[in-house]
Amino acid sequence: MRLSYFNNGSGVEVLEENNYYPFGLKHQGYNILNGNSSYRYKYNNKELQETRMYDYGARFYIPDIGRWGVVDPRAQYTHEAYSYTQFHLMIQQVWREKREYVLLIVQKVLQK
Repeated sequence: MRLSYFNNGSGVEVLEENNYYPFGLKHQGYNILNGNSSYRYKYNNKELQETRMYDYGARFYIPDIGRWGVVDPRAQYTHEAYSYTQFHLMIQQVWREKREYVLLIVQKVLQK
């Protein structure tokens, strides 16, 4: 949940309430206050564009599908699709018995 508020001197006035799904899509139906539509910084404090994509600086995020809308600008330098993380987080498949696997997020140390 994200609240936008204003200190009017005698207390705090809530201007806008937004509830989000984990991947940034806004809940519909129970956000009480619509707030000031000119304030465009919403989910993760990123600017919501007119295209309904969030501006993360190097790329745009589409919350409807939980994906980036453009290719990583550093993709030409590496085979990794997520080079913006500088390889700190990687998802690995770990195989278990009976051909089952789980996905693990692991911390990887950069070698310089």
